[in-house]
Amino acid sequence: MNTTTRCFVGLSLGQAQQFTAVAVLERSLPDPSAFLPRYALRHLQRFPLGMSYPAITMAVRTLLQTALLRRAVVGVDQTGMGRAVRVLLAQGLQGQVECLFCPLTLTVGQEVTRGTLGGWYVPHQEIVGTLQVLLQTRRLALPRSLPETEILARELASFSIRPRRTTSETLESWREGPQDDLVLACGVAAWLGEMARGTAEKHGGQ
Repeated sequence: MNTTTRCFVGLSLGQAQQFTAVAVLERSLPDPSAFLPRYALRHLQRFPLGMSYPAITMAVRTLLQTALLRRAVVGVDQTGMGRAVRVLLAQGLQGQVECLFCPLTLTVGQEVTRGTLGGWYVPHQEIVGTLQVLLQTRRLALPRSLPETEILARELASFSIRPRRTTSETLESWREGPQDDLVLACGVAAWLGEMARGTAEKHGGQ
């Protein structure tokens, strides 16, 4: 039986005094009619605090140029970043890598919606909830060989989704704590692999 694999990359962009992280999940699906997909964490990286967005763009581009990540689906959590950072990243990757670029904005709503200018609006709890389900059902392997895995495990253990009283509340503090970048990066990759197989892979963002 041939095994079909595809990689999903999650990039959680942080503001000036927040960490930025990138995660790569490889999805293996031997038989779509009989099995739920399983994932393996292939890469997990936290960039140094204060690293510039152009430098992050170059590092992500180098990562995406590896053979494993050819035609990967790349989800970028752009919440709180603004259009300029998204454009910088998109332009830095255009023509340099072969991938499907999907910008995401985390929301306090209940529904996943398509942005008018591309990308997706995704409820905050959907991102983290998807990751937690994969872990609890043993469908996501976290290798101890990756240096950041232990930090990710600690973040997940202490992570809680604060209830928000109204859907009009902003997501200026969309991170539950100062070091939730690894959780969100993995969550974005997991959400793309699980929830957007029939949508993000077909339509993509820009």
